[in-house]
Amino acid sequence: MLEHERRLSEHTLRGYTHELDELKKLADGRALESLTATDMRGAVARAHGGGLSARSIAHRLSAWRAFYRWLAK
Repeated sequence: MLEHERRLSEHTLRGYTHELDELKKLADGRALESLTATDMRGAVARAHGGGLSARSIAHRLSAWRAFYRWLAK
């Protein structure tokens, strides 16, 4: 859908897919709508502690925000 709606490249789509897969892992079977700011902060702290760069964490959060904006519509 995104490839047609927003004309995103294959590389960008793979990046979004990866980040949304990480969001699903964070949810661990719960509804994505049930995740809280505390859940997100914990995920960011774990990613940082695991060596993920600030740029990669920012990319992840951007993808997550875009998903939740889409979900809200």
